[in-house]
Amino acid sequence: MTPNNATTDVIACRPPAVEAFEIRVAPIGNLMALAFVTLWALASAYFLVDRYAWDRTGRVAEAVVIDANTVRYHDASGRARDALRPSRKGWRPQPDERLSVRYRDDLNQVEFADVHPTQMRIAWIMVLLAAPMYAGVYWAHRVVQAHRRRLARLAELNLRQRASAWRVIDARGKRGRQEYRLAATFEHGGRRYEALSDRYADDPSPDIDPERLRVWLDPADPRLSLVVPDSVPSRIEQQRAALARLRQRVNAARSSR
Repeated sequence: MTPNNATTDVIACRPPAVEAFEIRVAPIGNLMALAFVTLWALASAYFLVDRYAWDRTGRVAEAVVIDANTVRYHDASGRARDALRPSRKGWRPQPDERLSVRYRDDLNQVEFADVHPTQMRIAWIMVLLAAPMYAGVYWAHRVVQAHRRRLARLAELNLRQRASAWRVIDARGKRGRQEYRLAATFEHGGRRYEALSDRYADDPSPDIDPERLRVWLDPADPRLSLVVPDSVPSRIEQQRAALARLRQRVNAARSSR
C-alpha cells in the first residue's frame, strides 16, 4: 500500500448533503441551540401578544409631565390619571412638557404614541425569524442523527475491506485551523472506490500501518463507505510515535558525535 496513489478509475466518495464530519455539534451544543431558539420564540410570541393587546385596547391621549417619573393624562371618560412616564433614549422630561401617549385602562403605564407601529413590526420580524431558526436547528439535528445511524449501521455490519492505497487531504477546520483526513482506496465488485475518514488535528500519515487500515463497506452504496476509525492511529498513538521518533533522532545525534 502506498500513499498519494492517485488513479483516474477510482470512484470518489459521495458525502451527504452536508458532510456530517464537518458538523461539530456536541449534545450540549444541540441543547443550547434548542434552548436559545425556544427562548427566542417565546419572547417574540409574548412581545407580539403584548403589542396586539396595546393595539386592541390602547388609546391615544395627550399627557403632561408632572415630575421626573410621572405624567398625567385624561382617559376617555375625562378622568385624570397619573402613570409612570415612558422612557426614550436621550429624552430628559421637563415639568409641564406635553407629549402624545398611548395608554391602557388595565395598566398604570403609558408609552409614546409613535412607537407602537415600529414595535409591532419588530414583533412580527422576531416571530418570522423564529421559524427558520427552528428549521435550522431541526435540520442540523436530523443530519447529525442520520450520520450517527449511518455509523451504527456500518459498525453493526462490520464489513471491513482492506485499503489498497490512501492519501492525505488537507482540510480547513474550525477557526481556520489546519486539519487532515484520509481518503482510502478499496475494491468492491471489480471497481475501485474511495472512502473518507474523520478529521485529525495532526497528520496521521507517518504512523499509518498499511496492514491495519480498513474501510467499512456500505453494501447499499459503496460511495458512502467510511474509513474504520480504529484502523487509524489515535492521537495518543501518534504522540507516542512522534516521541519515539524524537528519541531516535536524539540518540542518532549523540552516537554520531
